[in-house]
Amino acid sequence: MSLISQANPQESTPPPKLRLEWYGVERYCVHCREYWPADNEFFRVRADDGKFSSWCRACEYEARNNKRRVKR
Repeated sequence: MSLISQANPQESTPPPKLRLEWYGVERYCVHCREYWPADNEFFRVRADDGKFSSWCRACEYEARNNKRRVKR
């Protein structure tokens, strides 16, 4: 059996984390699966290594609020 036949056909390669558009660089949010401009307005900068978070700010905000609602 080849490796190709063993792979799950529903799995695909993940999209690139960054892509270049005419107006600048975009970053991929792994939660909402959309590209957003790679800047501080859309992505939080992690304090430990200075890189952008993998979730956009909107997804982080939504997850935080959902977590708070469950605690009530």
